[in-house]
Amino acid sequence: MKLKRFTTQLVAAGLIAAPLLAHAAGLGKLSVTSALGQPLAAEIELFAADKAELDSLAANLASDQAFRDARVDYAPVLSSLRFAVEKKPNGKAVLKVTSSRPVNDPFIDMLVELNWASGRLVREYTMLLDPPGMVTQQTVAPVAVTVTPPVAPVAKPAVAPAPAPKAQTTPSPVAPKAPAPAPEARKPAAAAAPAPSPAPQADMPSLVKIKRGDTLVGIANRVRPAGVSLEQTLLGLYRENAQAFDGNMNRMKAGKSLNVPTAEKVAAIPQKEAVREIKLQAEDWRAYRQKLAGAVSAAPEAKPAPDQASSGKITPKVEDRAKPAPEAQKDVLKLSKVTPPTAGKSADETRALQEKLRAQEADATAREKALKESSQRVAVLEKQIEDMQKLVEMKEKALKKEATPAEPAPAPKPEPAPVPEAAAPIPAPTVAVT
Repeated sequence: MKLKRFTTQLVAAGLIAAPLLAHAAGLGKLSVTSALGQPLAAEIELFAADKAELDSLAANLASDQAFRDARVDYAPVLSSLRFAVEKKPNGKAVLKVTSSRPVNDPFIDMLVELNWASGRLVREYTMLLDPPGMVTQQTVAPVAVTVTPPVAPVAKPAVAPAPAPKAQTTPSPVAPKAPAPAPEARKPAAAAAPAPSPAPQADMPSLVKIKRGDTLVGIANRVRPAGVSLEQTLLGLYRENAQAFDGNMNRMKAGKSLNVPTAEKVAAIPQKEAVREIKLQAEDWRAYRQKLAGAVSAAPEAKPAPDQASSGKITPKVEDRAKPAPEAQKDVLKLSKVTPPTAGKSADETRALQEKLRAQEADATAREKALKESSQRVAVLEKQIEDMQKLVEMKEKALKKEATPAEPAPAPKPEPAPVPEAAAPIPAPTVAVT
């Protein structure tokens, strides 16, 4: 009897708290409008009960501790993100997310922290970036997981009695992600806006040929059946056509054909498993790009020696052709035979690699300059120390001279007395004789 009364009180408390949570602020769908290799430009829907609550909203990137607790990698580009709450002409509030430098990673995870007068919310988003040639509307596929705040346990009783409305919405993977507050309950309706992007089941091709410049995200958006997420479609295509990839879903082989899996196969893939697999693939892709960048940066140092040796054995003309090293490097980058691993890459990915290489070269130049300045400072300090040692030695010599008694000055020699001159003889008086 006591247990029944306690259960009744708990349900009543949940029902009382539900209207309060329904008016709490929240974060909605993420829309990315920028492309790979460009500064980030994205929007996140904001929900607020009234204007006063909207005015008190403040968003920023979550703390390092929050990233560690959620086991989310902190990408370097996240340090340049800026968040601003703006209001659109239609009256809807959005959170603008921009970056001050280009984003070269196709997948980025971030934790957004939203604070307002009466609460706080932390939410995880996974952004997918396409090359510049793709349509920006196709990239609007947010992967958001709420880091449950303290009110999440109270919200569960309010959501439990209403599973039927969620089952009627087309994007099935969004339903488990929507938390209890009413702003999040409105998320499926917002997600249904880009409904034309999934291909209809009747018009879906069963085979897609990979053309040069195509990306898996672009193909997945074209063949994605209704009711499944972009992540499930990506993983379904990758698993169905392992032979068309070079060990990673970001390295498709041009000219191969992709078998499009059925909607049942794609829907059978759990959403969490798809997101986790995409993150692992993105980490492998970053490691591959770093390795490739290191190999390309080391290539100019290794190529001149064999070219000069072989040119000396053949003819002087070959030696003349081998001298301009920069032109040879340009030709090598244009030939697909020299770089078979990057044959299937698009020009935009190559441009991103070149930008990364230029950044590394600038880094190396800055380090060399700093090293030269340091060596110059060391030389100046050594000279100052040497001058100080000389001054110390001079002072020591001066002190020694002051300590030793001075020798008496030699007495002046007496000057000889002047010798008196001899007096001239006086002539004798003469006597006159008469």
